[in-house]
Amino acid sequence: VAVSFSADGARAVAHRRASGAQEALARSPDGRWALRSTRPLEAQVTREDWVGEPIVLASLDGPAAAATFSPDSRVVVTSTEAGTMRVWRLDGAGGHGALRGHEGPATAAAFSPDGARVVTASKDGTARVWRLDARGEPRVLRGPGGAVTAATFSPDGALVITTSEDGAVRVWRADGAGEPVELRHTHEVRAASFFPDGTRVLTASAD
Repeated sequence: VAVSFSADGARAVAHRRASGAQEALARSPDGRWALRSTRPLEAQVTREDWVGEPIVLASLDGPAAAATFSPDSRVVVTSTEAGTMRVWRLDGAGGHGALRGHEGPATAAAFSPDGARVVTASKDGTARVWRLDARGEPRVLRGPGGAVTAATFSPDGALVITTSEDGAVRVWRADGAGEPVELRHTHEVRAASFFPDGTRVLTASAD
């Protein structure tokens, strides 16, 4: 399940992602590219019109579980079931390497609005905020509940919202300072998104 808003914040949509090996794990913001998991240790970025040769993302350490494009559609982050996040540049100039630290399968990843950071969620009960220049350690956002099912930044990049299997929705400072604001559902929460003005959030739950 995913939730998102229209640009003016007046409408919201929640949808279930279809299953299947060829279903796109992510689409680029400019509408040109789609990332698909094609083999257990490989993913491909293809043009949406299927013109030209795909960009092969090899050397994954497990099946791709999630992926996200940067706001400028030039970089993609893949998350695997083994818990490793890897950064790829679509211009073929290499990547920033692997983002290692999760101790369980990855469930989601999202870029900050400026494209300088990425937040990842995992079944190990944490979300982590990474700098793409690989400087410093990631900020670890750890709640008392179970697996983290999704994570995303606020429009200004100052906050991160996470959702959990235990029904918790937590709003954190992206720098990890202080305690999170906690909201509650009665069942697993599968997705969340900030309103475009950053003042409210939309959540999707199994309840």
